Amino acid sequence: MIDSAGNNDEIVRAIINLARTLGLKVVAEGIETNVQLDLLKELNCEGGQGFLLARPMDFESLVEFLGKDYQPMLPPPGFEDIPTASMIQ
Repeated sequence: MIDSAGNNDEIVRAIINLARTLGLKVVAEGIETNVQLDLLKELNCEGGQGFLLARPMDFESLVEFLGKDYQPMLPPPGFEDIPTASMIQ
């Protein structure tokens, strides 16, 4: 939603602010440019994913990418029964 001309910056800012007002954390998806990443950092977006950060990869590559210090996140309430990577191995 963020473009290089900044046309959607205010929409992104509003979405992040709304999420914070509701007590939610924000994970930006589809980060493909440094312009997008810089804006999200400026807005203190809690997380992000996209081709700029990493391309899709298999599980073994993900473990290597995350490194030895990787600590899996706990699932949010209501999602405890969804299989995780550790359950799949």
